Amino acid sequence: MKDPAFLFYSKDFYEGTRMMLPEERACYIDLLIYQHQNGAIPNDLKRVLMYCNGVALATLEATLEAKFEQTANGWENKRLNVEISARENFKSSQSTSGKIGQFWKKAKQILSKSEFTKLRELTLNKEEIIDFLNLNEVNKDTLEGLLGTPEKIEGNEL
Repeated sequence: MKDPAFLFYSKDFYEGTRMMLPEERACYIDLLIYQHQNGAIPNDLKRVLMYCNGVALATLEATLEAKFEQTANGWENKRLNVEISARENFKSSQSTSGKIGQFWKKAKQILSKSEFTKLRELTLNKEEIIDFLNLNEVNKDTLEGLLGTPEKIEGNEL
């Protein structure tokens, strides 16, 4: 699913567009949205002009040259690429943390208190837990197998 949002730093935007004409600023926002939703802005400026409805070709060109870089794929705003990447990394990190939290929650429900304590003492790292989850369903048998094979855990042979 396409990420529906990106961080917008109003102070940076305001300071970076103060000297732009209103139609340039509007075109800039339209282009940022296009890039976020579709990737690089095509080199075919007549098509892009349909997206930045109501501005002259000269305004579009001035906006692209001021705020975007031409690449092999088309026009791209570097700052937006950084923000998209940072958000994707954050979402991935949150997803991983959620999976790990669910692992420990399920393990606590399934195992006895002493078994759970023993599992916690194995000091599994995030990658080991994620590898385990990718290969196994969390149930009594798999958790007991994990408890019975600490040497495999240390050798990353889950």
